[in-house]
This record gives sequence, structure tokens and C-alpha cells, in this order.
Amino acid sequence: MKFLIVDDFPNFCSALRTMIMSFGGSDIDMVLNGEDAIRALNKKRYDVILSDYNLSEGKNGNDILEEAKHHGLLKSSAL
Repeated sequence: MKFLIVDDFPNFCSALRTMIMSFGGSDIDMVLNGEDAIRALNKKRYDVILSDYNLSEGKNGNDILEEAKHHGLLKSSAL
């Protein structure tokens, strides 16, 4: 499975990555803001996207979801 973690706190991203790896996940990308999340979604189709809602400046978690849905960047089975 392919995972994308979106959070503006690098330490939290790392903690989530470690947790996913402990469950056997290995294809894990991390980004720190909404703009980078959309860029990542344009490059790869993820199975699981874990995003914080409040992302400091720019897009929030809901903005990412809405833009990704609008542009068809999500698998129908994505969580």
C-alpha cells in the first residue's frame, strides 16, 4: 500500500511513519503542507492519506480533499 502523511510538524510525520512501518508499510511519503500534498497526489495514487486539518499557512486538510476530488487525484478505494 502507498501512504501519504500530511502534517506541518515533522516530528509528528516521523512518528506516524514509524507506526505505519511497524505494521509492515514501506511506501510512505511525507509532506509538510497542502501545496506539497497536491503535488504528491499528482505524481502518485495513494491508498491511504493521513492529513492534519490545520496546516498553518495555505491549504488545510479539507482543501486538500476537495481539490484532490475535483481533479480526480484519489483512487475510489483510498482512505
